[in-house]
Amino acid sequence: MNLTYRELILWLKETLNGRENLDHEVRWLIEAFSGREFLSIGADEAVPRVSVYRRAAERLKRHEPFQYVVGSQEFYGHLFLVNESVLVPRPETELLAEKAIRWGRGRRLKALDLCTGSGCIAISLAKELDGDFLATDISEAALATAKKNNELNGTDVTFRYSDLFFHLPKGERFDLITANPPYLTQKEMREIPLEVTHEPFIALDGGPTGLFAIERIMKEVADRLGEKGLFLMEIGENQGETALSLAAKYGLAGAVTERDLNGKDRFLRWEKA
Repeated sequence: MNLTYRELILWLKETLNGRENLDHEVRWLIEAFSGREFLSIGADEAVPRVSVYRRAAERLKRHEPFQYVVGSQEFYGHLFLVNESVLVPRPETELLAEKAIRWGRGRRLKALDLCTGSGCIAISLAKELDGDFLATDISEAALATAKKNNELNGTDVTFRYSDLFFHLPKGERFDLITANPPYLTQKEMREIPLEVTHEPFIALDGGPTGLFAIERIMKEVADRLGEKGLFLMEIGENQGETALSLAAKYGLAGAVTERDLNGKDRFLRWEKA
């Protein structure tokens, strides 16, 4: 079936009626699939590959994340490929990257990013900072996506399979360690929005209390962080007090929690003396 862009817009709005931010999503779909700025497209131009929009609408009606449907998401000013093997990068994680970049400017770093997923943190650090960058994940599919993002963004991050620190050489230390581990509780996993159910379970589920990966990281991070180094980890908004207790348990003296833009405890920060 042949459609003009005017007809396509009307059809998308009718088909996807009820979605939040519908007008913006229609515009973003057209920009993503046409490769053109929305305002540069004539309303009476014929739409090539109408089937692409039909498939996209079907996926959105199944509550797949919009970012998976268009295949990308912007993070810290850079474009990242995303698919069902990686989490969709979120603004909270962007703030973590900003904090690490602010700390790392003017230093030559050896940096490690745990649970890297799409590679958005590690690649953003490599874009902005000087040093050597290693990123790990337990998911081979996630690592494959991260490597594509590394190439897309022209960075030189090394991506490696590892279950947190387990597969890294004993005694290897880093100046900067970042982490966005799975931290949702079992209760939270049962209550996540339909769109989030399409994201990788392994990257979301933190066990019964949400602390399984968090505690494993904190148990070892003191031995992995070099002197005067920085450890930054994203946590759940209700985990601040517990995270500080675990930090004290594992000798992370002076650890603090920091808030996200909504005023929620979102990060654990520890600078090694």
